[in-house]
This record gives sequence, C-alpha cells and structure tokens, in this order.
Amino acid sequence: MLSLFVGSLAVAQAVEEVIVTGMRASGDELPGVVFRRQADFLLLEVTVLNDSRNEEIREKEILKTLQNALSIAKAQKDIELSIVKNGFVLPLVSVDSSIEIVSGDRPDTSQVKVRAKTNIPKNLESPEKLLAKLTAFTESVPVEGRTELIAYDEPDVSVVNPHQYRSNIIELVAKDVNTTTSALGKDYRVIMQGLDQPVQWVRVGPVQLAMYIPYSYHIIPSNISSFFSPDY
Repeated sequence: MLSLFVGSLAVAQAVEEVIVTGMRASGDELPGVVFRRQADFLLLEVTVLNDSRNEEIREKEILKTLQNALSIAKAQKDIELSIVKNGFVLPLVSVDSSIEIVSGDRPDTSQVKVRAKTNIPKNLESPEKLLAKLTAFTESVPVEGRTELIAYDEPDVSVVNPHQYRSNIIELVAKDVNTTTSALGKDYRVIMQGLDQPVQWVRVGPVQLAMYIPYSYHIIPSNISSFFSPDY
C-alpha cells in the first residue's frame, strides 16, 4: 500500500493547529464566561477517489492528481493542502509520505482525504465567498485517469495554538467574579474551581469559536470558615 507523507512533521507539530468540526454547542453546554474569537483557517474536506480496475493504477492516478493539486495551490499562494491526523492539521507538502491511500467504500476503489485550506481574514464579510474559493480550487485541479475529487458541502475551521488564549479567558472570568462580588458586597466571597483545567473550544458560528475553561464558582457568606463543594 502506497503512502503519502507530510513534510517537515517536526516543524508542523511545533506550531499546533487543531481542527474544529462543524458541530456547534448550545449555550447551555458552555460556562458563563467564554472568550469568543474568529477561527484562523477555513478547511474544505476533499476525497480523492479512483475506481480504476488495477490497484497500482489507482494509486498512481491518485498521486498524479494530488501533484496537480499541490502545483496549483503553490501557484495561488492563498490556498494550502493539508491532512488532519488525530485532530491536528498538518501541511501536505509532497506526495510521498504520511497518510495511506485506503480502500474506498465500493469494491475496486481507492481514496485519500485531504483538506483545501485558506486563511480567514480579520475583516471577513462573507464565509460563503471563502468556501466558493476553495470549491473553485477543487474544480480547477486536472484529474488523472479515473480519479474524482469529491468536496464536502460543510467546511471545517481550525485554530492555531488555542492554549495561548488561556490568559484571555482567565481575565474575563476574573472580571465576571469581581462584578458579582462588588454587587453582593463584603458579606459574601467567591470560591473558584476548575481554572487549572485545560483550555477547551467549540465552534459557535460559521467561523466563530468559543474558547473556555470549564470553571465554576460558589458564592458563600464571608463568615463561613469551611466549605464542601458537591462538584468534587
């Protein structure tokens, strides 16, 4: 079985980019305070499928099609090809290492999944235009033999190094707690829990993310000297 490799894997892992799927959380699943920001990239999943009779021919035609896609992406400069492994987005810079060409859903077919990726600008006006750009890129790739490029309708988004926003989240939580204690007065105090947990994230719009730490707090009278939390 022929494989595709991701170039400069160590470099790619040093800059952590994680995929955020199309599942969106409702407000009830999030803590009271979240840090909202735009995702960094929009990604369109593309299946490179081939149904030639011979497996060796299928693999060669898939590789040639991927080489065509890489050439076009490098020429356009605002589109990259990537793969997703264990939730991490890794750049596909050559067609001779990392993910395997696997059997397709039908007999005598082979396929590999890649992502066409583009940066989400800060002044984004229309996510649909970005998706249209990725779709047009997919349609522009010359296919080899019996290869097809099948793009999904719903794109994903990704964020680079999400843990860098931990201080932003804690700052928002602290402001919320200060507002609450100021309103209640000196007769009450707050006991915080959960701020030592890792940063989490979820998609809450076409390109919007909610980043949070699953914290909680209890408000108790100041004259209470001990407290047992039912959460722990």
